[in-house]
Amino acid sequence: AVAREVGAAALEDILAAEGPSATPAGIEALLVNLKRATTMIDLAGMRGVAATERRGHAQPWVRGTSAARVARVHLGISAGPLSDAQLGEILGLRLPADRPNPVSARITGGLRGDDSPGVTRVLIPSSRLASQRFFFARLLGLAVDLPPEEPVLPVSGATTAGQKFGRAFAQEFLCPWAELDAFTEERGTDEEAITSAAERWGVSEMLVTSTLVNRGKLDRGRLARFEM
Repeated sequence: AVAREVGAAALEDILAAEGPSATPAGIEALLVNLKRATTMIDLAGMRGVAATERRGHAQPWVRGTSAARVARVHLGISAGPLSDAQLGEILGLRLPADRPNPVSARITGGLRGDDSPGVTRVLIPSSRLASQRFFFARLLGLAVDLPPEEPVLPVSGATTAGQKFGRAFAQEFLCPWAELDAFTEERGTDEEAITSAAERWGVSEMLVTSTLVNRGKLDRGRLARFEM
């Protein structure tokens, strides 16, 4: 019954995020919070964008990265950083967005409407601009990856294929690897260079560092400063 309400793919991500504490009542509470959310975005611009590789035919982070490149071309985004105004225009809201429905949960995300699939109610997990940009970019990725009949677009720290796709999509959509690679070839990879890169592309220093680590350009030990 819960799967029918939230969608099969969303249920998998929710169960992975909640772990042994997952209950039908808890999932229903998430759905209620999403229905009550007053912040709305429009994901209609992602129609026509498709991952270049089908689910199961490539690693989710490979698919997410490829889909982000397709999305930038589809949306007419030129090379370089994506401004707050550009991202806001895609979403149909102004950044940074207010958080009228703050939640303290392991799962946030969006709820697509029945009558207009592009219109999505969202629970924003952070008031920080860089975090909001990454969150909204993850939602854009989920809108590409999940079929339109899936109403809930869950955003969590789970390590499911869906969440890996969303994070990889957001990284490449906001901070294209080819550009970051060229930037760090010129500026280096010390903390000052990483701070400059984060400011340039409007993302967190952790995102820049983790991207460089995942691409083999930095040692994984450089992530230690972000671990709490």
